[in-house]
Amino acid sequence: MTEQITSDQGWYGAYADKTALKRWANADEFAGAVVYLASEAASYVTGSLQLVEGDWSTGHSYRPRWRGVQA
Repeated sequence: MTEQITSDQGWYGAYADKTALKRWANADEFAGAVVYLASEAASYVTGSLQLVEGDWSTGHSYRPRWRGVQA
């Protein structure tokens, strides 16, 4: 699904605009959460919800038409 969104400028821009930073994340911006979960510091973590999503969860949403199918 990501390839379909990133290859369509309308979708790509609309999703980016819905984040607080107005852009998609870079892979290195996820690194901190990954390093933490793989480290000894997380040895007692058995369940966790870590949002690394550019403020998407604050209620923003974008429901574009998906190639003729309304989402």
